[in-house]
Amino acid sequence: MLPIEVIPILEKVMLSKLTPHDLPIEVWTYPNHLHWVDIFLEFGTELFNSGLDFSKLPAGYGMVSYIFDWEVQNQFSGWYALENRAYCINEICSSYAAAGFPREASGISNAFQVWDRELQNYDQVSKAYLKEKPEFESDIVRMENLVCFFIDNANALFYRK
Repeated sequence: MLPIEVIPILEKVMLSKLTPHDLPIEVWTYPNHLHWVDIFLEFGTELFNSGLDFSKLPAGYGMVSYIFDWEVQNQFSGWYALENRAYCINEICSSYAAAGFPREASGISNAFQVWDRELQNYDQVSKAYLKEKPEFESDIVRMENLVCFFIDNANALFYRK
């Protein structure tokens, strides 16, 4: 069963100008893989900003929220995303690890530990991130694989039993 509290968020994602016009409410069932990353980026951002208590929902909602909001933050803010999301970096890393990306989680954690806004130590942060050799170096390939994880595991991650 789809949790009732996420329905308004899913409806908002369905109506977004950033997602296909024929998107179903269970957005993870959309058949055209060319739109999956855009759908999940929008879904994650809406979830993150929703104020929902993820501890009361199936695990996938919190994971999508933290992972895809992080991806958006990182795309637009670069390493400043570490500062923007410092208060939930543990949740971000835990979500990546739970999705089968433990080296990505470690890389983000390592980068966070060395980040210094005053020094703007981008090279040091990048080296710390890459130390664990993340599963995918390309952002788009990483996001495509993340989306596939959520789609492949949708029954366990998005529905109440």
